[in-house]
Amino acid sequence: MKRHSKKLGALILCSALALSLLAGCGGNAQTPDTGDAPTGGDTSSESKKVVLVTPQKLGDKACVDLSWAGVQEGCEKYGWEPKVIEAEEGEYEDAMRAMADEGYDLIIGLFSATQDAVIRVAPDYPDTKFFLINGEAEGDNIQCAQFWCNESSFLCGVAAAMTTKTGKIAAIRGADVGDNIRFTAGFFHGARTVNPDIECVPMIAGSFEDPTKGKELAMLALEQGCDIIMQICAKTSMGIREALVEAGKDKLYVGIDTDESDNVPGQVLGTSATGYDTAIINAIGEVENGTFQTGILWHGLADGGVYMIETDLCTPEVMEAVKMYEEKIISGEIKVDATTNW
Repeated sequence: MKRHSKKLGALILCSALALSLLAGCGGNAQTPDTGDAPTGGDTSSESKKVVLVTPQKLGDKACVDLSWAGVQEGCEKYGWEPKVIEAEEGEYEDAMRAMADEGYDLIIGLFSATQDAVIRVAPDYPDTKFFLINGEAEGDNIQCAQFWCNESSFLCGVAAAMTTKTGKIAAIRGADVGDNIRFTAGFFHGARTVNPDIECVPMIAGSFEDPTKGKELAMLALEQGCDIIMQICAKTSMGIREALVEAGKDKLYVGIDTDESDNVPGQVLGTSATGYDTAIINAIGEVENGTFQTGILWHGLADGGVYMIETDLCTPEVMEAVKMYEEKIISGEIKVDATTNW
């Protein structure tokens, strides 16, 4: 059941394309106009437009890059114009209002950090569609995509428990937010299902943009005897990768969101993948076709919204177990922990 991301080629292009686009927006929120009774939406015959507002920078080789790749693929498929804004904290609402005033048809808020901005802005622009990833908001023009990433991380935990030589594994997350908690809970649940005596070490970096902190925590986990580390911390994970490379080939890495096999060559056990890109492409298609759904839509193993990508470090025995547990989760026989805040 080895799965591979369709976005590897697209991600190679992300940085170059992002630079040209960011030159126009500066990577910062724009000051919105304060005209009367804004409605938003592009009613002209010009191409439709979509903007990704992200609180984390491009270049993480994970969730942000994957989301931007989805925007680009969706725009190429439907003939739309893409834009990305790497907004700073406190700029999300201004960025969204500016884009709605400019006639953007779809505004995408990435992660729960942008949730409040979507809640405040969307009612003022009823003709603009808003798509929120990993957040919850209600409105006649809002769709939220949530992912049972704990289901795919459970499978990674199974693989980790069957592969570890020391009986100790770690998960380093950026913050105590919904998807970070789900990733961690699922990873440790899967590991303890296979081996109730395994030692699970949770760590919190407190940042998604601090590779130095990531390396510091990874080195601490290695010193404590952990030989497999899962990252859940965006660019902070760059430090984790560096620490594992320095530690040697017997120290393994578990990635998230998009195929991380090449991020630590020869040391990646697997990836708990999330279909951010597919969800975004589908949302663009819904706006294009006039079928945009509202509400909170959850995606998991059953609909392919999440999945595990194994590498050659997974033995046939491990892969057989992963497949077995995947079937048990999809059938409902196993309910994966999504809430334990390790």
